[in-house]
Amino acid sequence: MLVETSKLNQLAKANDPTVGEACLLLAQTLRYQAGHRDDTLAAYVEALYYRRTNPDVWCDLLDYASSAPYIPMLADLFAISPLSVRPALLPLLVSISDGRDRMGNLDPAKGHGFGRRSWNSPRINTIG
Repeated sequence: MLVETSKLNQLAKANDPTVGEACLLLAQTLRYQAGHRDDTLAAYVEALYYRRTNPDVWCDLLDYASSAPYIPMLADLFAISPLSVRPALLPLLVSISDGRDRMGNLDPAKGHGFGRRSWNSPRINTIG
């Protein structure tokens, strides 16, 4: 990922307003390549660094994280997302809570654990 990083650094140093979009495109490309999980996550984090309120980045990141669903992590991602992007994230979280995660990897009994307890977390209600 050295070449991609240097190009992103050039965009960032030039104050290019699309550097966040470039990071998102990089993440979307890397996510389908075997062995690039860490690079993919790093690209999503970089995209959020440059534009934290981009709902496309949050939705993609949540979708990527849901390929190996772990309810506390998904709830934490929702909790740290800005209030303005949370409506875009809800459909995915609701489908997971109904046991319809996109890859079928979540035990249906655990999906229902994403119920009232998760949504009433003080962290979810105060961060945004």
